[in-house]
Amino acid sequence: MSLFVLTAIVKIMKNLNLCTDPWLPVRMSSGACVRVSLEEFFSKAHEISDLILAAHERISIMRLLICITQRALDGPEDREEWEDCKEDIIPKTLIYLEKWRSAFDLLGEDGAFLQVSGISFSSGNWKGLSKLNLSSAEGNNHTVFDNAATTERSVEVERLAIDLVTFQNFAPCGIIGQVNWNGDTYPDSNTAPDAPCVVKSVVHMFYIGENMLETIWLNLCTKEEANSVFASFGKPVWEGMPNSRNDEDSIENAKETYLGRLVPLSRIVKIDYEGNRCLLAKGIEIPVCKVNELLYFEPFTTVVFKHDSDERALVSADMSYDMWRHLPALLHRFNDKGYTLGKLDSSDFPQHYGIWAGALVSSKAKILDTMEDYYEHLSSQSVGAGVEIMHYKLMEYAKRGCNMCWNAVKKYRELLVENRRERQITDNENSNTAIKQRLEREYWRLMTLHKEKFVNLVCLKMDTKEWECELKRWLVVICDSSKETYEAFTQRDSVRRLAAWAQALSFLPNTRKLLKDE
Repeated sequence: MSLFVLTAIVKIMKNLNLCTDPWLPVRMSSGACVRVSLEEFFSKAHEISDLILAAHERISIMRLLICITQRALDGPEDREEWEDCKEDIIPKTLIYLEKWRSAFDLLGEDGAFLQVSGISFSSGNWKGLSKLNLSSAEGNNHTVFDNAATTERSVEVERLAIDLVTFQNFAPCGIIGQVNWNGDTYPDSNTAPDAPCVVKSVVHMFYIGENMLETIWLNLCTKEEANSVFASFGKPVWEGMPNSRNDEDSIENAKETYLGRLVPLSRIVKIDYEGNRCLLAKGIEIPVCKVNELLYFEPFTTVVFKHDSDERALVSADMSYDMWRHLPALLHRFNDKGYTLGKLDSSDFPQHYGIWAGALVSSKAKILDTMEDYYEHLSSQSVGAGVEIMHYKLMEYAKRGCNMCWNAVKKYRELLVENRRERQITDNENSNTAIKQRLEREYWRLMTLHKEKFVNLVCLKMDTKEWECELKRWLVVICDSSKETYEAFTQRDSVRRLAAWAQALSFLPNTRKLLKDE
C-alpha cells in the first residue's frame, strides 16, 4: 500500500485537545467511518473494529493507545494479572485521560502535546507543517507520494495530530535545525539519527482481536517483561517533558523506560500557536535495537535467531520481499528464543485471532514506501511447541522450489553455451547474477498470487486430513510456479534450444523432490 497523500488545505484556526475533540479516524462495528477523540475511542473501544490509517500511522497510534492503557492500568504486573485486566481498560483509561486532559492540547505556548516548552528560533528556518507528514514530498521523500512539493501548506488540525505522533516514531535520520532551548543552543550538531520505529525498516506486528478493546488487550506488555529489558516500566513523556538539556530524570525516562519510549520524543518540535509552521531539532536520542547484545529492542518488533546459529536478527521489510514471507518469523516470536516483548502462549489466545504486520521502508534516510499485510482466522493451534518448525519447513519448500527452478534455467544456459552457434546469443544476455535476480522476482510474484494456501496451512491443525490436503495444494503451487517461471526464461524456437529445454526440464521440482529430506 502506498503512503497517504496529504490533501488537506484548510488553515488551522483552532486548538485541538486529543482527549475531547474528534481527530482519530476509525471504523465502527456497524461499518460507519468516523473521527473520535481519545475519550470517545476508549469509551466505545468494544464497538470499534479498526483504525483507518496508513501502515506507519497505525503503528504510531497503536503505540500511543497502548501507552495510555498501560499507564492507566499501571500494569499489568504479570501474565496472571493480564488475563483479568480487560474489563478494567475502559473505566481506568477514562479516569486517566480526564486527569491528564490538559497535557493533550495540540497547540499552546507551554505544555503542548509532545512539544517541549522554552523553545525559540536559534538557526535554520521555520518549517512548514507538511514537514511533519512523512507522505509529503519534502526533504528526501519521493514525489511519487505527493506531487505538490511546496513547503508552505496549511494542514487541518486533525491531520496534524496524526502527523506529529507518527513523525516522532518514524522521522528518518538527516540534517535538522538547531533551536534555543531555555537559553542554550540545542543540539550541538544539526544532525539527527533515525527515530526508533524506522531503524532497519523493521516490521512491527500487532495481534488483532474482534474489536479494538480486545486488540489493545492482546498487545499489552507486562511490567515483569518490560523490566527485564528496559531500565524500568516508566511513565509517558507527557507526564514529565524535559525542560532543558540538563533535565536528567525526564531524559532518562524518555530514553530508557518502556512507557517513555512507546511514544518517543525523538525530535524537538514546537508548533507555532497559530498552527502555520513549526521549529524542529534533534530530540532525545533513543537507543535502538542492538541485536548482538539484545538491548532496547522495540516492542512489537521481532528478533529471531538465524537458522542453525546463535546470531540474532531483526525481521525487516524489503520492497522485494513480500510481507507474507515473514509470517513464519513473526510466529516465531512465540518461541522463547524470540526475545519479543508481549509474546503470548497459545493457551492465552482466543480461539481465533488475527495478525497485522507493517513497516515503513527506507534506505539511506530516504523513505521508499509502506508495506503491510493482515492475516485473519488464525487459531490458537497456529502457535506452540513444534508448530513453528513446520511453518519454516513450508517456506523452505518454496525456497527450494525457487532454487530448483534456477538450477534448471542455469543448466539450460550451460547446454546452449556448449554449442558454438548459441554461445554468442547467450553471452550477449545479462550475467547469471542479473538473470537469477529477475527469475526470483518472477517466481515469488507467482507464489504471492497463491499466498492464501500458505496462510490456510498455518491456520490448520497439523497432521489432520485437511492439513495434508492443503499441504499437497501448497506443493502443487510451488511446482506450477517453478514450471511457469522456467518457461518464461527459456526458449524452444530451435532444435538446439528445444533439446536444451527438454534436458534441463528434469531439474525442476516435483513433490517427491521437495519432500526428499523429510
